[in-house]
Amino acid sequence: MSDFSCTPREVDGGMVLAVAGDVDLSVHEALVDQVQAWLTPSSRVFLDVSAISFLDSTGLRALVKLQQLAVGNDAAFVLVSPSDPVERVMELSGTRQVFTILDGALPDVIAKSD
Repeated sequence: MSDFSCTPREVDGGMVLAVAGDVDLSVHEALVDQVQAWLTPSSRVFLDVSAISFLDSTGLRALVKLQQLAVGNDAAFVLVSPSDPVERVMELSGTRQVFTILDGALPDVIAKSD
């Protein structure tokens, strides 16, 4: 098991939340709670998922819930550089199209999203 973390940092144009470790049943509520706090009306949240080492169905459900919360708040919610485990679960579940996904180094991604 890999330690879960969700580390926020402000950038021009929004908030980056770097998620690392396993995102599963034991931490999915913590992920939603931590990210939801930044999904205010008209906010821009970039969820860096490049360091997620494991994602199960509850972790995916948490990401989908965050996407829905963003839509409800008229906020932008972007997954940045999905790791192989994240890509695999999205591919197998057919949910990739639910998200705005950007690949690349974070400064480049944020600049391109403007």
